[in-house]
Amino acid sequence: MSRPLRAGAEEYVAMRCALGHQMGNADTLMRFVAWCEARQIETVTTEAALVWASQEGRSSPQWKAQKLSMVRGLARHLAWTDPATQVPPAGLAPGGLFRPVPFIFTDAQVEDLISACRQVRMKPGKPGACAFLIGLLAATGMRISEACGLDVSDIGRADLPHGQAATTLAIRHAKNGSARTIPLHPTTAQAVLRRAADMPAGPEPMPLISVAGNRFKPSALRNHIWPQLLAAAGIDTEPVRPRIHCLRHCFAVKSLVSWYRTGAPDIDARIGWLSAYLGHANPANTYWYLQAVPELMALAAARAAKPWGTEQ
Repeated sequence: MSRPLRAGAEEYVAMRCALGHQMGNADTLMRFVAWCEARQIETVTTEAALVWASQEGRSSPQWKAQKLSMVRGLARHLAWTDPATQVPPAGLAPGGLFRPVPFIFTDAQVEDLISACRQVRMKPGKPGACAFLIGLLAATGMRISEACGLDVSDIGRADLPHGQAATTLAIRHAKNGSARTIPLHPTTAQAVLRRAADMPAGPEPMPLISVAGNRFKPSALRNHIWPQLLAAAGIDTEPVRPRIHCLRHCFAVKSLVSWYRTGAPDIDARIGWLSAYLGHANPANTYWYLQAVPELMALAAARAAKPWGTEQ
């Protein structure tokens, strides 16, 4: 039995977690190890990785490529101590990273989604929590898990230039174990403070978004409530299927549109600000969120048409 392979895989997962990676694919990686053990394969080989990725679980090209990528990371780690380890080359399976085309909501559609929370049949307390959650996602671009993980104690204040102050939210459980604090627009801050004031007294930490004292579950919103909201809001017939994660894309696009409208200088540099606000590890990831919607293209074209050095 390939105990060294399993031990090496467990060491690899532990090391990645210690470096801040969530390693949501750890179970899949350990299934590869179990598959190798069942066949008395004692080290990673390109052939074994390819056969396993082709046979195990889902068989879409994208998933096959992702599984090979997982094994490639493990093999690189093992190769330092086991010269017999083969690192599967990149591009061995077509597919790569698949990014669904995002749907960019209009302001009216976001309002319709919030209103639809009152039309869909839910347990007492859930319509209000759902409406607040969707409004918060649209106004801040945070991830669903980040919003559902907020506590009332995460609300804070920060000093701004010229003697001003802003209400903030501390996002403690972000992707890859990171954390950040984001300032809120005054209208969003008012809604957050009202929500906190309306929460019943209870043991700490008190979830900011909860139903009957229980934290709102992202899976319930994605799988059960969201399809009903789309139907109630009349947005379920669009050619591009709107996902709730698209509210995050929508925030990124509308931030850029706002900068163009107000003539903000050095917009390229502001992408770094947007990246930090969204919690991206690399600004390159933020560019994936920006879609060429007609309004944005028109504003960008008008700005580019102005003579070099003129006031924007």
